[in-house]
Amino acid sequence: MRGKDIIVESHRLADIFIVGERRPLVEADIDALARSIEAIGLRSPIWIRYVDFLNHPEEGELHGAFVLVAGRHRMEAMKRLGRETIDCIVFQGDEVAARKWEIAENLHRSDLTDLQRKEQIAEWIRLTDGAEKLAQHAPVSLGGRGKEGGINAAARDLGIERTEAQRAVKVASISEQAKQAAISAHLDNNQSALLKIAASQPAEQVEKVRQLAAERDARRASRSTVTVPLAADPISDEDAVEKQLAKLNAAWNAAGPEARQRFRDQLDAPIMDRRHA
Repeated sequence: MRGKDIIVESHRLADIFIVGERRPLVEADIDALARSIEAIGLRSPIWIRYVDFLNHPEEGELHGAFVLVAGRHRMEAMKRLGRETIDCIVFQGDEVAARKWEIAENLHRSDLTDLQRKEQIAEWIRLTDGAEKLAQHAPVSLGGRGKEGGINAAARDLGIERTEAQRAVKVASISEQAKQAAISAHLDNNQSALLKIAASQPAEQVEKVRQLAAERDARRASRSTVTVPLAADPISDEDAVEKQLAKLNAAWNAAGPEARQRFRDQLDAPIMDRRHA
């Protein structure tokens, strides 16, 4: 969308409808947005789209309405602040283009779990593949060159590696039951575990989740029994602490996603009181 086409308009919050499936609201994000809006105002308008007809579950049939494209957390923050209107940009495009815009904004702004991120990328690929097939008047397939075209487009347009797009398709193929099991087992932010689940047969995926969760818990229990002695003369001066912090930051930045996740798992494990070591 070209810059000259972007015009900010003010619309009543009550006149903007939220339709379709949306990711869950994050209360901490809403609170942070509300504080920011109170302090400096709303800096990023939400995106909405005009539709000629909307069959709303509460309002009934509406002939002409605005629906939300992106900015649900900003909308909710404004509502909680008691505001009646909000700055908006009207999206010029069809439903598929609007959904892809929302996905792109989620990927670049939101703190998604690895599962949520990969589901969003995979949906973007499906939408791209479907739009290309329709433009060519060809049937939409679940695989073949169409999917590869969507993967290449995702890598190009979303600014991600092609391998990440491929992994997203694999993880998104996990059965819904196994996805829910992974969320309950807190494996939904573990890329390595998700890929192992996806590699299993659909009927075996829930059991694979249980197996991976049990292995993780066993590792945590094993680590909790390891004794780590205190340094004979702990370093406490400010310069030394700054150097240690710089080394920790460098190690974190150099680590890959799986190593970072394992480190997070380690932090979640019970911490011993090393004074008794």
